[in-house]
Amino acid sequence: MNNRNPYGDAIFHNSAPNRNSLRYPNDYQIGSSSRSRNQDNNSDKSNLESLFWEAAEFILNYAPTHDISFKTHQLSFLQPGRTFTGSQNLILDNNNNPADKDKWEVKVAIHSINPEQGTIVGLMEALNVPSAATTVITYWEGEIIDFVNFTMRTKKWSADSEVDLFHWKMFQPFKHFDPSEENIQSIYENYIFMRWKEKFFVNVSPTESGLTIAGFYYICIRRIDGHIEGN
Repeated sequence: MNNRNPYGDAIFHNSAPNRNSLRYPNDYQIGSSSRSRNQDNNSDKSNLESLFWEAAEFILNYAPTHDISFKTHQLSFLQPGRTFTGSQNLILDNNNNPADKDKWEVKVAIHSINPEQGTIVGLMEALNVPSAATTVITYWEGEIIDFVNFTMRTKKWSADSEVDLFHWKMFQPFKHFDPSEENIQSIYENYIFMRWKEKFFVNVSPTESGLTIAGFYYICIRRIDGHIEGN
């Protein structure tokens, strides 16, 4: 998406709501073999897996050596009344088979934010959802990763460390991650990470919505221009 929208933009990819049966890439393996640090590194694939899990503990266990707690003026585009527009893809795949993908417009409005408690509240509006007869509006509550109230580890909603890592690594700042204090400090200075959990449908019943709110979103917002991604 372009960045001409003065209110930021958003791209949301909602994966299978059952976080215990996520659709992983074909070359991604879960299990002791993929986590072994003594595995044979004769192939590019094994090298990538090794680096992936070496970075894992650093990302999920990171604790800042200085105060990075967020003040109101540091929250960039995260302000009450701020809106974001973009698109959303829904991927429903319970059998690890190629899934059908639908795409529609989505609008997000922030209603309130509490930097001291690391919480954020808003509404999400899905327009032209193929399986819904009308616009679908949901109420959501969010957690800001501030390392005071919330960390990179979710510890709920059926998300364990493997699920957390898989989703955080999908964001651009972590795609080519260099596990050094200087690099990760730069990441948190330039991005804000959150989790958004939809709580209920506002204007339709669950059966009328054609959507599910069983899962939640991992969110990444770029401070400089307000670009948001969610998965």
